[in-house]
Parts: sequence; structure tokens; C-alpha cells
Amino acid sequence: MQFTFRDIVEQFLTRRSAYEYETEEFVSLQHDRDLVTGIDQQLDRIASAYGYFTALSFETQGINDNGSDVSVRYRDLGTDGEAPTRVLGFQIKSHSELTNADTVAKIKAQRDDAFRKIPDLEHYYILLCGYEKKLKKRFNAIRAEFLKAERTTVVSPTNVLPFLRYESFQIDAQVKRVMDETDVVLKAMRQSLDMSTDTAKALACYLCAHLLATGSPTTPIVDLREGFVGNLYDRVIAAARDRKERLETAREIYDLGDEIDEFEEEEGSLSISSLDSDTALASDIEQLDREFAEQSADGGSLTLMVAAATAVVAVAADAMVRYGYSHKEVVPYLLDLAGVDL
Repeated sequence: MQFTFRDIVEQFLTRRSAYEYETEEFVSLQHDRDLVTGIDQQLDRIASAYGYFTALSFETQGINDNGSDVSVRYRDLGTDGEAPTRVLGFQIKSHSELTNADTVAKIKAQRDDAFRKIPDLEHYYILLCGYEKKLKKRFNAIRAEFLKAERTTVVSPTNVLPFLRYESFQIDAQVKRVMDETDVVLKAMRQSLDMSTDTAKALACYLCAHLLATGSPTTPIVDLREGFVGNLYDRVIAAARDRKERLETAREIYDLGDEIDEFEEEEGSLSISSLDSDTALASDIEQLDREFAEQSADGGSLTLMVAAATAVVAVAADAMVRYGYSHKEVVPYLLDLAGVDL
């Protein structure tokens, strides 16, 4: 299946959800400085990642008076330059704007204005960037107003917030998943990283990247405890702890019943063996030993079993060439492909 640029954008707008209480962050964000700039930056990053897989002509236009805060004119699925361009329009509503009583009428007028004034407007997105708990009734009114509107999608705050939070490597990995969803190498890579902890996956990914960078499959364990790997473990542990704390906070604030259980299933369990990075590393070395790597007899080094890691090395090499990643930059990308959220 061939995915268009619009398909990819919609994947990012729907793939992740924040908890309702987290959308309070929008209260302090300004329309032009934070929201318009942030959305424009994310669209540009997505276009860059998508452009590595298929031909894409892409241009964004900033704030204007045609009913769209950010307009994206693009041409994909063709390299001759003759295919017609299409436009995606994004109307961004800040929390302060959404508190106004005439918000629904104003959005409706802006939408109508956009479809009149923007040639080739393919789809119109209304991004609600406000505190869901405080403005829920108004948001429901907006959703109801545009539920059956043609070529129009209302994006809730719980989806916009994760969209703004995506890091570059996460965007690259998500586009890779979408464009190469049936790729046998990618599937083999995930199977190779079917390990019980996120930190073990991090260690395995680093060993593969180290091989590509140095040509050596062997790494002194003292080096793994310090520097990049130590910081990487801290980051993985912090991310796992943050997921747990977010879930616990949501349980305390809201009576969500089965809904919170669904979130918990999506978020996953605390996939680390210890909150202490040194303890986690020792446990992971034991887990990988003779399956993915071999520890030396004196316990001083760890050697990657290249045959077991071929698929991971292949995906890492592809990313280092495709995106120009360093061996350290490629590790978070590999972890995202393996299902580890940082």
C-alpha cells in the first residue's frame, strides 16, 4: 500500500494520546510563538522523513488571513513535477482563544473562508490546543458541529499534545514503520530484540551501533557503565518510571474505570529490571549472555554475536546512511522501532 503525505500526517495526529490532565500544559502556550511554530516544525520534520522514501515537493506557509494558520502545499507520488499540488490546512486554536464564547462560530467562519480562498485545499484540520478538563463542554460542541463536515477533522488536545512532543528520531522511526510495515528485515529486527526489559534492548542496540562505528564487536564492560550507555540507561529508566507515574496520576485524578485499564495496556508495564542503572546493566548482561552477546571469561568485556544481531545491524546501517545518524544517534531510533518509548 502506498501512503500519501496526508496519510502520514494523520498517523502522527492519531497514534499517541496524552492523559486529559496533561493538556493543562496548553494553558501556558501562546498561539504564534509556541503552537504555530511547533506545528509548522513538526510538519517539516515529517515531510523530511517521508521524503527519504518517496518523491515529495513540500512548502509550508505561515500565519495568514485565509482561515488557516499553517498551510502545507505538497506534491507526492510523482517525480515529473506535473502532478497537481494539494494543500492541507491547519487551524490552530489556543487555550485562551477557546475560552471565548464565540469560538464555535469563529471556527466555522474560518473553515468556510479557507475552502473559498485556498486553491486545491484537500483537507482541513482544526487543532484544539486547550485544557480538556476545563473546556470539555465547548470541545464537545466543536466536535459535534464538525462531525459530518466534509474534508474536515477536529483533533483533540489529547492528540495534539503528543504530536508537538515528537522528537526527530521518533518521527523518522514512525515513518519507517509506516512505509516499510511489511519489510522482512524490520520484522526480523524486532524479533531479535524480543527481550524482557527495555534496558536490555537498549544495550543490544548500542552493541550493534558500536560494531558499525568501530568495526569491533567487543566492548569493555567498564565503558558500558560510563558515558553514553550509562546515560542511555538513565533515560530508559526515567521514561519507564514516567509512564508509571503518569498512569498513577491519572488514576488519582479521574475515575476512568475500564478506560484507564486500556491506557495501562497501551502504556505497558514497567519494563525494567531495576531503577538502578548499574544493577539493570548487570542483569541485562546476564540476560544477553550466549543469546545475543558473550561475556569474556574474566567478565571484563562483552562481545556481540553478529549472527544473532544481523537484522539489527542492517536496520542501524540503513538509518546511518539514510538519515546521517552517528552511532549514538541511531540507538534511540532503533529503540523506537523496537517499541521502546523514550
